[in-house]
Amino acid sequence: IEERVGKLEGIIEDQARQLRLFKDLRELQDLHTDYAYFLSAREWEKIVDLFTDDAVAILHRRGRFVGKSEIVRIFKEITQNNRGKGRDGHLALQPRIRVDGDKATAHWLMYIMMLDPKDGCENKWMHGRHDVGYVRVDGEWKIDFMMFVSPWPRETWSFPSEEQLVEWGITI
Repeated sequence: IEERVGKLEGIIEDQARQLRLFKDLRELQDLHTDYAYFLSAREWEKIVDLFTDDAVAILHRRGRFVGKSEIVRIFKEITQNNRGKGRDGHLALQPRIRVDGDKATAHWLMYIMMLDPKDGCENKWMHGRHDVGYVRVDGEWKIDFMMFVSPWPRETWSFPSEEQLVEWGITI
């Protein structure tokens, strides 16, 4: 009986680990989906809560931003100056997520549909890759690093440039 109980305890522990992993993956997917939705909907008071206080965001041609206030400021500037004047769409697809305790990393393909500001019809598509670092804070996943590179796969002219990445201490 002791042997059978030991095997059952091992099975239960393994199932609990798998369940925790599946729950973490689902929460991380939901977090990134919320990010894309809030960005498209321009809901800054909600998007800021998805990031840690000292988060770092590297966004295409815009540069490197540190902290919630800088990240929200650049998102506001981007959407104020984008082609669709705030009506552009953001799609995050095909995640590859790795969880290690209270930290996780992922890369996503990101497609941005830019709309004509006059009639709202499709005008241009842009694609790239999001590399993201997550950390669990008080039981909730937050973004602590995000980099958007476009186009993807990288070209010699992709932004951010390889020189910028070296300057910021980022290796890909």
